[in-house]
Amino acid sequence: KIKSDSNYTTDIFNQLQDKATTDITIGTISNISNIFVSGTNKGIYELQGESKVGQALGDNLDHIEFYVDKDSMVTTMEDLFGIKEHNNKE
Repeated sequence: KIKSDSNYTTDIFNQLQDKATTDITIGTISNISNIFVSGTNKGIYELQGESKVGQALGDNLDHIEFYVDKDSMVTTMEDLFGIKEHNNKE
């Protein structure tokens, strides 16, 4: 859909702003869209991790929170984007 409609992600982002909490900007959404348009389809990835009820948003309401497994995240980033984990030595 993104390839056939260049406004698709912007439209979806604007529709969800009143329903979702995020610190992602429209510029970041646009950059992500460009990756999808210019990249090749690598299928669907599932990050491993743990879901639990918590109050990380600080609004005193229970929400489902997902805590990604670091190894799963690193492997996925390597597969999708060629990003390698780097350990800084100070």
